[in-house]
Amino acid sequence: MTPSTTPVSEAPGRTLTGHKRQNPVTLAAQVSNNLLAMSITPHATLPGKRRRRRRRIIPSTTIAEQELKKESKLLSLTACIVNKGVNILNDNLNLTPSDLAVLSCGFSFIPPPNHKRKWSNDLMNDYASFVRNIRIKYFFKNDISIGAPNAEKLLHMFVNKQRLLEEPDSCFIPPKASPTVELYLNHVKNNLTKLSTEATEKTFARQLRYNNNHWKHFFDTIAKLKAREDIAIYPADKNMGPSVLSREFYISEGESVKHLGDINSYTPLDSTQVNIQDRCVTLRTIMSNQRWLSKKEAITLLEDFTFKKDEATPCKAYLLPKVHKKDLTLRLICASCSWLTYLPSKYIAYTLQPILKSLPSYIDDSATLVRMLEKLQTSIYDQLATADIVTLYPSIVIEDGLRSLKETLYQKGLEKEHIKFILELTSWVLHNNVLTFNGKLYLQIKGTAMGTPLAVAYACIHIHVIEQEAFHIFTERGYSLRNLRLYVRFIDDIYFIASDYDHAKLLLDIINGRRPSIKLEFQIKNTSVDFLDITIYKADKIEKLQVKLFEKPGNKHLFLPPMSFHPPHIFQGWIGGYIQRLRLRSSLEQTFQTALTNYKKCLENRGYTNCHLDKPFSLLPNRQDLLTTPVKSVDKGILFITTFTAEVAENRSKLIQALKTPRGLEQHPDIEFILDGRNRPMLSLKREKNLREMLVTAKLPTTK
Repeated sequence: MTPSTTPVSEAPGRTLTGHKRQNPVTLAAQVSNNLLAMSITPHATLPGKRRRRRRRIIPSTTIAEQELKKESKLLSLTACIVNKGVNILNDNLNLTPSDLAVLSCGFSFIPPPNHKRKWSNDLMNDYASFVRNIRIKYFFKNDISIGAPNAEKLLHMFVNKQRLLEEPDSCFIPPKASPTVELYLNHVKNNLTKLSTEATEKTFARQLRYNNNHWKHFFDTIAKLKAREDIAIYPADKNMGPSVLSREFYISEGESVKHLGDINSYTPLDSTQVNIQDRCVTLRTIMSNQRWLSKKEAITLLEDFTFKKDEATPCKAYLLPKVHKKDLTLRLICASCSWLTYLPSKYIAYTLQPILKSLPSYIDDSATLVRMLEKLQTSIYDQLATADIVTLYPSIVIEDGLRSLKETLYQKGLEKEHIKFILELTSWVLHNNVLTFNGKLYLQIKGTAMGTPLAVAYACIHIHVIEQEAFHIFTERGYSLRNLRLYVRFIDDIYFIASDYDHAKLLLDIINGRRPSIKLEFQIKNTSVDFLDITIYKADKIEKLQVKLFEKPGNKHLFLPPMSFHPPHIFQGWIGGYIQRLRLRSSLEQTFQTALTNYKKCLENRGYTNCHLDKPFSLLPNRQDLLTTPVKSVDKGILFITTFTAEVAENRSKLIQALKTPRGLEQHPDIEFILDGRNRPMLSLKREKNLREMLVTAKLPTTK
């Protein structure tokens, strides 16, 4: 056989049956000629020969180029966002453009999920939970009490929900409901099965798959930020945007005398002094000695209190930067949901909530004050006063706070045994706040932790008692409370109107002198003051006080970007809700239009276009309706809960239709009971993790 007729499939140097062995040089030339004749490169695999793939060694310059390419892809995702505000509070933190792009999305931002889900499986799992909830409700229909549940039942419902999440295999299995209810459930199942097989991915799903590599780099950047040990990432106080601090600075501030280094408020502990078992024994003693609840109720409540006590860990302390202050300070927060005191504290909060709302100076928010001011006549001589209590929660002496609580509970007419039980339980919560920071343990010996459920009601009741003492002294000195046209308070922020400067100054001085640890920072002005999120001012020749929206100077307006993985109707809802907020807090039409224009510009700087904004900005609310329409309580009834996915986004209306009651069953008593008089359950969408849940943890990452 001549070289020109040798088969290409034969490898160089291999002996062929019936042929003599050829010279390797001649055979190599022959193979090269054949490759040229086939117009292929020498690196191509020959037919019949499986070439071993070698790993390519990428030069360092190429790696740098790839990183730049990844960064450019990530930056293209946030290119529409002009307003990219991140609070970088220390020097030399070395944040890359990718880091800043991710953080500028804001902590509420949800990136498209980087995992695949099968909608048919999810839908059937959600249906199974829906069936269980309906059957449980039907099973206990005769045990449902009329009227609002008390604190014991509210806590029991909360703990039972946690048990369902933590111990699904040991849960109660309800029997089937009535034939009519089961007929409805089968109808829903058939509709959902048909929908899950017929649903097709459309525009929204294709949009999520677009630039998938871009989002991969987004998640990679999140992982790198979370793994960094030299920085701490936390939201700024007052919702002022993401903040990045040096870890060393963050720890030094937390352990300084401003916070945990204050020996008058915190005592260092070692691990042997946590004594979970001893603290539980004290709690059990309180429950056995109380005479307010029956023995059976006390046992049930104690079981709720000690739910997951074997897994209890001390409160995790973390700090939020107050970037709106002139000098940078931090606010200490204690995440107490994993500690022994959390559930007893939640029970006390349930008990005190009705009492809190009955306090004469209590207001829910600034909207309540706006409605009050609308009905109030003022004069040009009236003085406008605002005050802020400095570090309220840590400043309350425990024994003094308990006395205030006792006095208020007696005034509200609670039974003696009930008051005794609440006081002992509150004292136990306040004296057992064990927290951890940077691997060290502390016991809080003064004040109440910001983060425990009872904190707000307990602190507000204490300030209420101080106010009543101040009013009494005010009248004893010969002044009339009629000189105070209005007096309201939102937790630690006070606003009132006095007939002249001397009356306002006297009252504030009296309040300031009632407790050595409770101090006010206040201002008294004749024309204009800022309170919460409104500016209250006097307009020329108008007897009513006017209001307009007030925003702190450092507000970066980091509204949720439009590419966040939220249901589309959510964007329309919160944009419209913010417009209502502007309308209610703008007395004058010109003020409202100016605020509306600024708001639209802020949204455009966050990436919104006319297709997002035309509808909500065309449906402007009437202010009079907002002033007069009472706030309606939303009774959601039974829920069908499912995870928000691309398929849900495309087929949301069809999913709602699939849950509707079939014609002929709407008025059946069992169906009316199950659905609370509606023709279908409410559709509730679970969301994926947002940036705050991905990046922010109360516990600092452990250094290597």
